[in-house]
Amino acid sequence: MAWFKVDDKLHTSRKLMSIPRKYRLAALGLWTIAGSWSVRQDTDGFIPDYVIEELAGSQVHVNALVTAELWMPAAGGWRFVVWRKSQDGDYRPNIRKTVRRAVMERDGYRCVFCGALDGLSLDHIVRYRDDGPDSEDNLRVLCMPCNLERG
Repeated sequence: MAWFKVDDKLHTSRKLMSIPRKYRLAALGLWTIAGSWSVRQDTDGFIPDYVIEELAGSQVHVNALVTAELWMPAAGGWRFVVWRKSQDGDYRPNIRKTVRRAVMERDGYRCVFCGALDGLSLDHIVRYRDDGPDSEDNLRVLCMPCNLERG
């Protein structure tokens, strides 16, 4: 399963507010559904012309998205202006070095399950995919075999 991620400040963003009120909801609906389609089709934020009609979008809504700088023209279609690597379900940002170092120091640079000193990694207590944060209190040091066994 993949996800189309939306910034939690979108509802008050300058770009969204620049779309005329009478088109805003439909244009945002097109933008959202097209984003989901792009993730599913793995097009890196590219939306072919034919998909607009399939998604019940109109040229008025496309123009509103372009004017708002949410989309830009591309050969044969449209492209999201901002398409982050984070839209790829396999991508995740690295844990901050300061957090990594603090967890390693706290756990004595050893696996908290078996005590191994080699092949160490950080493990999320509440899994990252279940919205577990990259925080010191949600991370622990595990060796790779223990981490893999945990799943």
